[in-house]
Amino acid sequence: MALMRTLHRAVCDWRRLTPALAVACLLLASTPSGAQVGAPAWWGTFDNDTVSLSFLFPQSNWPPMPDFAAAPAWYAGTTWTRGGPKTPQWAALVSGHTGVWGIADGLAGQGELAIRLDNQYRPGWIKHVWYQFDLYQVGATTCCVHGSGDVGSILNEHATTEELPFGWQRVTGSFDILPQPDWEQFTWQFDVQAAGKAAIDNLHIGARCEVPEPSALVALASPVLALIAARRRR
Repeated sequence: MALMRTLHRAVCDWRRLTPALAVACLLLASTPSGAQVGAPAWWGTFDNDTVSLSFLFPQSNWPPMPDFAAAPAWYAGTTWTRGGPKTPQWAALVSGHTGVWGIADGLAGQGELAIRLDNQYRPGWIKHVWYQFDLYQVGATTCCVHGSGDVGSILNEHATTEELPFGWQRVTGSFDILPQPDWEQFTWQFDVQAAGKAAIDNLHIGARCEVPEPSALVALASPVLALIAARRRR
């Protein structure tokens, strides 16, 4: 992203560009840095059932503030926490990305960074969660775990990883929660070796709540009932 901004400044001299290059430069300038890629159709919807949040981490503010937010009136807010033997910190520059959170000072240590989203408990509803973030890890491992309130089971988990320039990766995933809980949380667990680095950037989290169709509810409930039965047997 930093390279794209530098390239934009270097080539976008309108007096020297051909019309085709000028159009390409205009498109580059209009593309927001760190924008979500392949988001679901409901992303950014302003209604009573959808939450969409983007964190680009341009500054070291704690807690991080969203760079984009679409949330219902009932939404009580987002809670960030961090801790561990080596508490994650904001870094101005890591391998071409400006403004990231993680353990990036080259010193070994373990730490956690977590974000919790408010929700409304609705027994007959299902929650669809979509997320995306950029990940950098060299000489380190990062585990991203997600959970929800005491009620609700996580179903239909899916995640993909895409290689990005300068050693970064784009992680995109989704899952459902049945029934819809009163909160959900993402936690990044960093384990960094000496001279290693681990960080996240361009975080996008969206959640959509809806009443499932009866046939879908039966299909979704089957694994939930199996999980409850297994827990009872244990």
